[in-house]
Amino acid sequence: MSRLDETKEIGESLDRQLGQVLEPARRQALVEFLRVLRAWNHVHNLTAIHDLDEQVRRHLVESVLTFRQFPPDLQRASSDRPLRVMDVGSGAGVPAIAWAILAGPSFHMTLVEKVGKKAAFLRRVVHQLELGSRVAVIEDDVRQVKPLEPYQVVSSRAFASLGDFINWTHHLLVPSGMWLYLAGQLNRIAGLSEHGYCHADPSLGVRLFNITPVYLPGQEASHLVWLSREGFAC
Repeated sequence: MSRLDETKEIGESLDRQLGQVLEPARRQALVEFLRVLRAWNHVHNLTAIHDLDEQVRRHLVESVLTFRQFPPDLQRASSDRPLRVMDVGSGAGVPAIAWAILAGPSFHMTLVEKVGKKAAFLRRVVHQLELGSRVAVIEDDVRQVKPLEPYQVVSSRAFASLGDFINWTHHLLVPSGMWLYLAGQLNRIAGLSEHGYCHADPSLGVRLFNITPVYLPGQEASHLVWLSREGFAC
């Protein structure tokens, strides 16, 4: 398939599955992100999904839908006061690269990935999509990261258990910061229920803020689990 044909097919699949056409610049950037991911995947096996429509669904459409479920006050961040977001274990850039595209200059994002080939891919995508002014890539273990400034949101998808994710990242958050944990089946997450979350270390003061389901046709709902640091023990 030629580059032009592939770009057209990705764009048409995205429009069809979303049921709408996104703003042109963001649509173009999302399509280019997946095109580059597909090219790298032939060599580096960054994603186990190979079917184009399924890649669009899981890597683009789901990322758009999760972004739309961000709390309104986070979506109201601006280029004057951008939201500082760290994504941990960013892998192939899903959903972090898509979030950076959709948020524009209102998000400043740091992607942490310790696997060299994945970090190299992320750097390539950031460069190719001209995101370098607001997206940084750190190739390191998140436990070793010492930021100059803490973050307002720290997110993770398929990186570690919820408990480990919190243990390894609590030093990265501002006092009023939020963790965002993207999960599938909630009943498999230790300490979590629809009513609250009990962390193994109560002194961290972790409190469940919200659980938001995200529905994709043909699969079980995924969930955005938001947790805050408010000094409450479970």
